[in-house]
Amino acid sequence: MQGSASINVLENFRKRQVQASQLKDDAAKDREAKLARQREMKARRRESEAKSRTHPAESNSSAPSTSTAQASTSIPADLYGGAPQGPLGLRQKAVVDYLQKEAALCTIAQVNAALNTRIEDDAALMRELRRNEKVGFDDVEGRIFYQPEINVKNKAAMLQKIQVCDKPVLLQTILEAYPKADQDVQALKAEGKIIGFQSFEAEINGEVLFPIDQRLVGFRVDAALVDLWHQTEVPEAEDDLIAAVQAAGLKPAPRKAVRRREKADRKKKARKQAKLRSVTNVHLMHLLDGDAPVTID
Repeated sequence: MQGSASINVLENFRKRQVQASQLKDDAAKDREAKLARQREMKARRRESEAKSRTHPAESNSSAPSTSTAQASTSIPADLYGGAPQGPLGLRQKAVVDYLQKEAALCTIAQVNAALNTRIEDDAALMRELRRNEKVGFDDVEGRIFYQPEINVKNKAAMLQKIQVCDKPVLLQTILEAYPKADQDVQALKAEGKIIGFQSFEAEINGEVLFPIDQRLVGFRVDAALVDLWHQTEVPEAEDDLIAAVQAAGLKPAPRKAVRRREKADRKKKARKQAKLRSVTNVHLMHLLDGDAPVTID
């Protein structure tokens, strides 16, 4: 009887391992597809920049009319490699993407030269860049730079951050740290120093990176302990589990109770008949006396 129970436990464990492995493979495929799309978008953007710099006449032909340009003189008419004038959000994204790609302190002149514009003349854009948490300003040196949420610049610093961080480290967040962060993440995974798990919680909804304790690498558990683990029957019912824990001389861990607001039983009150408080067209009340007319002459 005990042997069959251990076989069932082992079979359930194997099923869960297969399911976990499948989820991990699916998450890896989704990650690779997402990275491929990002690389494709970056390649298209670089191609568009190169084409606009090589053929400036074509980009000038797509510029807005004179009347439109005069109506918005405070906004640069040419932004992001000769592209037509876009909304404020697009202009801000162009600057942030360039700063992230450079991953270094840049002068305003460097940004203007790269994007073919003058961001200091765009008051609305400069105001939004000042408010953006991912953009920093060195007013003393007159420089602007990209400041990621996780400020690391190499693989060693990335590993140390994942090891000491007191909250989940999202893959997408750490990929924004520097241009080749995705390669270092893959290298750390291949070296067996970090591992990633997909989280479907609403506030995370992405892959989370965790460090692997190197002290446990190659650690072997005694076979007798493994057999004891599989042979131990764990009651499925919660009450039986608590009783078994108490019988072993242990104190059950308290379960966090979920408080739910119970709706109070409200007695339905009978609706009172509305009283006629005012009457209009009193002079026509005599028309309501007697039977209703059948025809109108």
